[in-house]
Amino acid sequence: MDYLQWNNRIAAHFFNEERARCNVYLYVTEELINRLGFHEQVNCQDFIRAIKKGPSCFLERYPNIFRTALALKDLDQWRFRKLNYPPYIGYLAFLVLAASHDDFASKNYRKRLNFLLGENEKRQHPDFHRMLELWDDLENWANQEKGEEWGSFQKITILKHPHVGLIYGQTLLTEQEIKVLPTIFDAANLLPNSSISEQNLAKLLIEKGNKILNKRTIRLLESGINNEFCQALLNIVLEELAKWDGTGEFLSENGTLIYRCLLGFSAKWDRTAQILKLQVRCKIGKNFPEKGLSFDDKYFCEPESKNWSTPISINLSQYWQTGFELKSSDQECQFKLYPSKVRLLISGSGEGLSGLIEYSKLLPNIPFYLIVHQSCSHHIEQWGKSDCKEFEKVEINQGLPPGWNFYKAEAALRDTLKDQYPILAFPTTIKLNLEGGIRLEKGNEFFAFAPPKFILESGNESTTVQGYFNETLLNLEYQNGIYTLPLNTPTHQKIEIKVYQGDKIINYRSLELLDHFDNQQLSEYHYFDSFGQLTQNSRGVAGGYFQEYQSPAFQYKPIVATNIAHNIVLIGRKPGEIANHLDQFTWQPIWEIHLGQKFHSVKFCGNNKTEYECFPQKSSCTDLEKLQEWKKLLWKDRKKFIDVSRGKRDLWEQYTKAAKKIKTTPSKSSEQLTRQEATIDFPENCVQPGYPDQMLYVISVKQTMRWQNFKEIVNCLSNQEEEEQRQYLNLRSFLDSLGHCDFDFTNNNNKVYACPPVLVRLPNLTLSQGVLAGLRFPDTLERLSQVCESINPNIYIEVEPQPKKYQLLPQRVFIETETENELKEIATRLNLHYNPIPTAWSLVNFSVSLIDYLQHLEWSNEGEINWKRKTFEPEKFLFTTDISVDFNIRLRQYIHPKTQVRSYYLWRDQQSAKVDKAWGIYAVLQELQKNVLRYDPDKTIIAIPAGASLPKLLERALTLCSGYIPKYKKLPKSEIVFKVFRDVPDLIANKLAEKLCQTLHIQDLNL
Repeated sequence: MDYLQWNNRIAAHFFNEERARCNVYLYVTEELINRLGFHEQVNCQDFIRAIKKGPSCFLERYPNIFRTALALKDLDQWRFRKLNYPPYIGYLAFLVLAASHDDFASKNYRKRLNFLLGENEKRQHPDFHRMLELWDDLENWANQEKGEEWGSFQKITILKHPHVGLIYGQTLLTEQEIKVLPTIFDAANLLPNSSISEQNLAKLLIEKGNKILNKRTIRLLESGINNEFCQALLNIVLEELAKWDGTGEFLSENGTLIYRCLLGFSAKWDRTAQILKLQVRCKIGKNFPEKGLSFDDKYFCEPESKNWSTPISINLSQYWQTGFELKSSDQECQFKLYPSKVRLLISGSGEGLSGLIEYSKLLPNIPFYLIVHQSCSHHIEQWGKSDCKEFEKVEINQGLPPGWNFYKAEAALRDTLKDQYPILAFPTTIKLNLEGGIRLEKGNEFFAFAPPKFILESGNESTTVQGYFNETLLNLEYQNGIYTLPLNTPTHQKIEIKVYQGDKIINYRSLELLDHFDNQQLSEYHYFDSFGQLTQNSRGVAGGYFQEYQSPAFQYKPIVATNIAHNIVLIGRKPGEIANHLDQFTWQPIWEIHLGQKFHSVKFCGNNKTEYECFPQKSSCTDLEKLQEWKKLLWKDRKKFIDVSRGKRDLWEQYTKAAKKIKTTPSKSSEQLTRQEATIDFPENCVQPGYPDQMLYVISVKQTMRWQNFKEIVNCLSNQEEEEQRQYLNLRSFLDSLGHCDFDFTNNNNKVYACPPVLVRLPNLTLSQGVLAGLRFPDTLERLSQVCESINPNIYIEVEPQPKKYQLLPQRVFIETETENELKEIATRLNLHYNPIPTAWSLVNFSVSLIDYLQHLEWSNEGEINWKRKTFEPEKFLFTTDISVDFNIRLRQYIHPKTQVRSYYLWRDQQSAKVDKAWGIYAVLQELQKNVLRYDPDKTIIAIPAGASLPKLLERALTLCSGYIPKYKKLPKSEIVFKVFRDVPDLIANKLAEKLCQTLHIQDLNL
């Protein structure tokens, strides 16, 4: 292999996503090099040959490998060429290789290096000291530029041997030795963040690691802590101990690897009622399965935030002092609660959780809370009074087990009890943790509206934190131990957060906030079939966009009287819209006028419109004859009308007044549609905290994400106290029905897919109207405004937030134009998909019917599943255990005892079939001939029981009749909550009922 191939293979071994946030040591041995070259049938000798030859991209030959390595650092600005790895890592690996063959005999290093190079053992290398530049650059690349996403790299400097010692510092512990350190910690009964002296740590490592650690390491530990190399090794172990959270891979009694999960607590404190609600959670490590874990065949948890699982319904208060262990059902994971008479809690905001969360480190100068057993309350109270700020006992009325007390404090000033209670020890190392925030990708670039927070772990009161951009000081905000960036933090500039001890910088992190990101095309479309399931076929729907499907035409067919003894005239919304009922016309009639010999009657026929959409409108009609007919009938003959549709008299009078103002002589210019003076937010406003479209921005940039990532993003952006699980489910339902993204949970896929950008045509044939769905970016609204202005200044744009309760839902962006072609032109210029056939009509036709769905079910004669179950109650639209079923068909919900995942089975006599919940509900309703859809044709609203939610595509069809999410209302004299959809034409309402084998209840819905 040539040099760059070796370089990339070595770099990829040490720096990758699995090493995220973990310390990386460039420990290179001949065995490792041979293993990396195995598939190419090359070995360490080939690597050394490539080092001596240098990269083939160099035309110039450098006098030695050190000059070559330095030249690679500046290789045509490799960062701008977007190489995955620094091109000089191979040379640093070679330097370490020369140090991996002896017991830290630094005096022999030059001899060993020259031997590998095939040179005189006494040869001097004047450029050797400049290798420090490469180590510094590697540290900056890994920690700052990559944001530790591929691992954290730290130089280890041993002072008496500054240049050679730096190389030996990478060889103190092998990768395997670092992996087994948690096993040694566990064998020694060390708690996470334990405070231990160097002397005791060395003895512990020798005793517990004698059969695990390399002999070379044991010999170094036995040399004593006065040995600089031994001190450096112990510092590495202390840092690993400080980072250890109790999770990791351990050797079980039978020699197999088992993954350890640490159990902890979260708490909600009701300060008014003095009630403490404690919940058990699992501390999540990087190997925690996304699908969750079950244990003891009773309990289950899955990831909720980055570091914690969902609550586990188990009470462990009796084990707080003694500890507790359980194994997962598959015996591959162990859950452990460490024993302690003192349990520490802090605010969960830094972890993305509301309330309090158990923590393993006492951080000075931040608020904290303690749950303390009464046997040691006296010591804790004395310490609290002397070494804490505003320490006090809180009387809890409910939630604590007997014999335990609850305390709160504004800050700990000293950790004088650390020997008796290790949990109350300040950190022994200084660390700046970056928590929360939303990254654009794997790196240190964050959305400007979701920056990270910074938590300093330090036991030294002299430690300070400062923020900078371009060497200019940032005024970081500090509260409860958390540093946050100010709202005016510059974007698209390098931000540095530095940790100082006195004037010395001892740690720092860098990042960049972005408020403009390129409008991206959707890289891959994920289509769903007519059953609402993810499909690999080319025919399907993604949000509001259809592939290889053509809907039937959407045509308004007014119901008119069949008695042709009357002369029937139809009147539209605009002056000049008048026609005989047998004529051909493209506008939608609002009034049906029956002309008698002496008197006339008026029937309202705009049943699929809201009252606002039936108001008379200005027109640019140039047909003077039609204008004259329209005015004569509505104004001059107004006294002949003796019968107007009930409840429509006021609306009819607006038409007569509009007719009075009509000029039937030619005008110099046509009337124009007046554009609302709506405020269009500029991109800089769209990235301010709390702007409602930001959830959609993140989805648009990431395009595909795991359900767990989606929940973490919701936690980051939301400031509501709504029950987390309910908030996730509401957002999932509404984002799906609005056509912004699709969710797939089949076969444990658990994915969220962004939908393509679509200008959704609304089902209004009188007016050309549409709403935006799918991908959206901060400059979308500004671009839309500019395009509309260039096409026709009178185009109407309305940007309206969804209900305040759902603050993360994107705004409804509504567009009304004078012609259909203008909508099409807007879509073309903005690169949006568009179809003149209303999307809601296409969806309701594309979806399978209940009859089709039932025909595709696979029925089984197997008996009931022995899980916890509930049965659908069709009268209350609930699943309940208290129901006696006396009908032929029933829908049952089964809850998996381990995963808690709900499955639904439709039972018919003794046969069952697994079904989608929504389709199953309507199958039961059909069998019982129970019609539940309520429709008001005058108001064009449809009400559906909230407990009988529609199948995926049909729910989206009703939502995209207007672009508004449904409202939840109780109908008069009913205790049932209904979901109410607006602006639903009777054509779509009837097609919906047909698909569900329902008959519409036509009634006046006074909501």
